[in-house]
Amino acid sequence: MTQQEILDLIEETNYSKVPTRPKCQNCKKVMVLYFIVPNELWYQLIKSSERSMEICIDCFASKGDEKMIDWSKDIKFYPLPFVKQVEVQEVTPKE
Repeated sequence: MTQQEILDLIEETNYSKVPTRPKCQNCKKVMVLYFIVPNELWYQLIKSSERSMEICIDCFASKGDEKMIDWSKDIKFYPLPFVKQVEVQEVTPKE
């Protein structure tokens, strides 16, 4: 099933929630790859005012490169495919 077919099905069945991926709060791009790094590295690269934000790997890497810090150590990646979000999305009928 294609993404459009899924969206059409949700619309036809009168459901209110559509699966979405998070957006980077820095560059506003849709995040298709989630990542986790050790807290120490996060604190080195991300300003305190931005630490609660979701940031994509591209923006995170840019911040590391700007500061000449190796951001690749102990990083873990988790893909965010649309189809998996559809499978786990809690779907509730519209009222």
